[in-house]
Amino acid sequence: MISVFSRDDQGQYHITQDLKCWSKSMWKRKGYSRIVVTMRPDGRAIAVSAENQRIRVFELNVSGMFWQVQKLDQKAKMMASSPDGEYLVSVTEHIDGKVQVWKGFNTPSLPMSCVDEKHVNHFGGGIASAMAFSSDGRLGLVLSDKVIVCALDRLTETLTKIQVLPSDSNSIETLAWTSDGRTLAASGDRKGHVEIWTTDQDGQMRQTAKLDQPIDYCRRLCFSPDGNLLAAAYEFQGWCMWKKDELSEDGWTMALNRLDDGWDPKAMAFHPDGRSIVRMYMKSLSVWGIERR
Repeated sequence: MISVFSRDDQGQYHITQDLKCWSKSMWKRKGYSRIVVTMRPDGRAIAVSAENQRIRVFELNVSGMFWQVQKLDQKAKMMASSPDGEYLVSVTEHIDGKVQVWKGFNTPSLPMSCVDEKHVNHFGGGIASAMAFSSDGRLGLVLSDKVIVCALDRLTETLTKIQVLPSDSNSIETLAWTSDGRTLAASGDRKGHVEIWTTDQDGQMRQTAKLDQPIDYCRRLCFSPDGNLLAAAYEFQGWCMWKKDELSEDGWTMALNRLDDGWDPKAMAFHPDGRSIVRMYMKSLSVWGIERR
């Protein structure tokens, strides 16, 4: 079951639709698998899949409800939408999987087609664990302990590796880009650092900061719309936030470190106005207001 939340005029979130993607009998027959959901940037289409379930695409109809428009002949462990919503990138498995580029996510009522397919080994090999598009169309793909920065060529419709960002972590679990696409943050599963890379004038990304983390097992990262705040949510009861600080050694300082009742965060995002942040857990959703000082 996928729940769709909408925000009312008072700023409160309510479930406006529950999407029943698979029957209970089908799910039980094929066994448990973590669900992955990707929304098109304009919010009018979503793709849903799991390791043991094929990708299903839903589109918003005239009545404001999502309905299934097609099913792709592939299962996905991870998915990401290009900034313009035209392409959907999926990765099939953790190890030795396929990275596929699907065209037509912006017109899902028409058949989507796979325009590029490469094995994970083509990009350097390893365990694929996270993926995120920047606003300028670059794709960050995590393979074990490194981030592969790729470019999606619109003429050839192929995904090409352009840079490898090595990490001090044994594995990376989550990625986040700033809204301008110039800065990328990544974090591993164990207590260590949040590593930050920034794009230089030559177009290459270079590491500019390592932020000490207060808790183990970072599961979600996200930047505020202006890029001045970076939030991290952890597996076991906690989240924190850094803010840019030109006077500090690495350019960031801890602004919030809080223990919480929630665990295993599923999603986290700032509101576009930057005044609040939403964190989604297995059975709860929390909204926090942000006061700038």
